[in-house]
Amino acid sequence: MSGNRYQFLDELLRPREPSRLGT
Repeated sequence: MSGNRYQFLDELLRPREPSRLGT
């Protein structure tokens, strides 16, 4: 249990689909 929580937050904070950068 040392990566699941961080991974979840990481995905929310850092989405794989860069909308701002992609625009």
